[in-house]
Amino acid sequence: GLFDYHLKGILNRSIARKELGVDPGNGLRIDAKGKGTLAGETISASSLIGSRAGTLTLKKILYRIDRKTLQAGYTLKIPDLGRLQTMSGKHWKGPLTVSGQVIQKGKAFHLDGEGAQWGGRFRFRLDDARLQADAAGLRTEQLLDAFGYPPLMEGEAAGKLRYRLDSRKGTLDVTARQARLKRSSFTQAATLLLKYDLSREIFRQAVLHSTFDGDKAVFDFDANSEKLKLKVRKGKYNLKLDRIDTVMEIDNRGKLYKIRVKGPLTKPRVTPIMTDALQKKIEHEMKKHKIDKKIPKEIQKLGPVEDLIKHLF
Repeated sequence: GLFDYHLKGILNRSIARKELGVDPGNGLRIDAKGKGTLAGETISASSLIGSRAGTLTLKKILYRIDRKTLQAGYTLKIPDLGRLQTMSGKHWKGPLTVSGQVIQKGKAFHLDGEGAQWGGRFRFRLDDARLQADAAGLRTEQLLDAFGYPPLMEGEAAGKLRYRLDSRKGTLDVTARQARLKRSSFTQAATLLLKYDLSREIFRQAVLHSTFDGDKAVFDFDANSEKLKLKVRKGKYNLKLDRIDTVMEIDNRGKLYKIRVKGPLTKPRVTPIMTDALQKKIEHEMKKHKIDKKIPKEIQKLGPVEDLIKHLF
């Protein structure tokens, strides 16, 4: 037989939080309509679900009642990702279109999709709790933000995510080309050491490798330009608390500097670590200012080495 339906309602906020893990906000109205046929144990249908956030089109829906299997193609269209800020907690912008298929066979679940966003393309595959996502040609800052990292770098990037939704463990690899670090307390501290603005430096390639375990991430980072080599090993980042604890090494044509970044990512404490190159730079500046005989007194007076550097440079 034939059937059709048209349903209107408001998405239950508490159920959406519990079952979907998202907060749709108050009063998200849903308008769903569709039609199909029932022939024996098989249901064939199509459906269109709309809201102020966007539309979800389900086509070629095929459900076998006896086998409890479901298969359907879908297209999700969101005119402006900014409308999802309440749900995602992200300040994303621009339109998004994703197409793929969903398959349910008993307890086994499969979802895949691909689309274009932020200047590039992406695809993903979810098999039960195992998520795989790949992206290429995307803006680095948006890609990092999408995967839970702060958008501290600009450029064009490719990324690969392998993640378990049940254990919340996985890995993320991002490679950016013609990348630039966005201005931050770290770049400002590095600028004092290097005597030029680090946020203006263009890195031919920057590579991030990260492992996730719940809200905690451990990462390695390398970036190379004509003048500099940046390196981080086993840096720590708490996604939930937005706190970082890492040491960045800066190789300026053979002169090695180290900077420790620790605390809230929005305003971490940035502390230069004493190296031979830094010691020579301090001694040079002290001689330049004719205070080389007052080193112990100056250090004792100013305290942390970064205060001394600010005072001298």
